[in-house]
Amino acid sequence: MDQHSSTLTTSETSPTQHAMVIVWGHFAQAIGLLERLAQAPIAQKTVLRAPYEKLVEFLLGLLTGIEYLTDLSEGAAPLVKDAEVATAWKLNQLADASGVSRTLWACDEQTVQVLESQLDAVGQPFLDRAVCDLRQRNVTLVLDADLTGRPVSSTSQTFPGAAFGYMDGEVRLGYQLAEICLRTALFGRQWLSAQHHPGDTVSAPCLLDLLQAAERRLGCHPRRRTELIRHRMEACEQAIRAALAQTYQRKCARHPRDGPPDALDGTDSASGDTHPSAAGATGVCAANWPV
Repeated sequence: MDQHSSTLTTSETSPTQHAMVIVWGHFAQAIGLLERLAQAPIAQKTVLRAPYEKLVEFLLGLLTGIEYLTDLSEGAAPLVKDAEVATAWKLNQLADASGVSRTLWACDEQTVQVLESQLDAVGQPFLDRAVCDLRQRNVTLVLDADLTGRPVSSTSQTFPGAAFGYMDGEVRLGYQLAEICLRTALFGRQWLSAQHHPGDTVSAPCLLDLLQAAERRLGCHPRRRTELIRHRMEACEQAIRAALAQTYQRKCARHPRDGPPDALDGTDSASGDTHPSAAGATGVCAANWPV
């Protein structure tokens, strides 16, 4: 490719390499995202930039697809040098990657919880609109759940909570990301929840937590099929009664008496004696499995 026609090297044809991020910045202002991110508690003082501004910059890096945090300053198109992006996101100037790293280290569990709640609040109106649209169409809500591996360097010792697990067809060191989304007609996939787990986590234990998180975000849950449970319980009761009857018949075959016991009271019709095994079996049925 001719160097003069490349948008990575020619500033005359394109003043920014992150045009979509600029659009997202104006959209973030419209939906109040920046004001909500500013509420995140971070144990850092403000000198040139407020701590939340470096969280916003970290978000910008994720939107641009950085692989390493240093790509903010040293990538092919460094984000920190793009003044148009800073303006669109109401930032005076983007911080160096080292400053963003220090802010991330200062974040704690409370910071994460507040960020989660604020991000959910920003996205909830869109989710409510999408669910309302599906209900008006009388369409079943379809959820997609997935457990995706996030491998890291196999020799690294600095990733907290990383563990060896099955990822991308092989055993690797890293994490598992459990996530669930809703299929919508208006906005495509709407992500409801995402949970970080060690790399050796399997899907089954994560499913219940994902469903509960999805129901909380959606404000609804599937119909609880209590009648199906009742039918299954009745079938189990019949199977247990049949098993008890077969057990009694085998005992009678091993210990024959002068006459067969009566079906209901367990007494011998010839001698009048009561058979303990029959009485016990009848008592179990009467006490635990009422007809």
